[in-house]
Amino acid sequence: MRLISDVNVQAGDNGVEHRVIRTAVVRRSWTMDFQHQFVDDVEDLYETQQGPWRSFLFRPPRERDYRATDQVIGTGNGTTTDFQLVVKKTNGTYTVTRNILHPRAGLITVYLNGVSTMLWTLQPLGIIRFNSAPTASTAVISADFNYDTPVRFQSDELETALLMSSYNPDTAGYEIVTMTRRITVVEVFSE
Repeated sequence: MRLISDVNVQAGDNGVEHRVIRTAVVRRSWTMDFQHQFVDDVEDLYETQQGPWRSFLFRPPRERDYRATDQVIGTGNGTTTDFQLVVKKTNGTYTVTRNILHPRAGLITVYLNGVSTMLWTLQPLGIIRFNSAPTASTAVISADFNYDTPVRFQSDELETALLMSSYNPDTAGYEIVTMTRRITVVEVFSE
């Protein structure tokens, strides 16, 4: 996995840097190898998504990139019923919050003050909607959940090739030994 920030750094003649950040969240990029038994699936996915044109949902290989635990999503105030699922990462005094738009239904547990509750429904784009607003102003709402990440193919091209082994006289042809190709997908924020 690669992390990609979108920061433009310009150094002036006096050595002072001027930095402009164009996105508030770091983008992720994954490069994957696939074996010959998945060639058809990868080619079909690439073709139906029209290369990098359409995004698709992806579950990253590392658990920390698709599972969130004990994420605080809000505090009860007696009127608010909708709360966005988020993942927060903190380092010192800096916190980055990412809205989770594609949680995995059936893999979400919501808590009020640390006690599991079922008095909610999952709405589109990762919204947790309570049947009635949590009333206590001290009601901390948190959640454990799995989620998928929208990605697109990085390249306008997808090349596949089959590597052949020795000639097999029984089948009058070459046997496919292995095929490994690499694809790269990059995170999309707007879908």
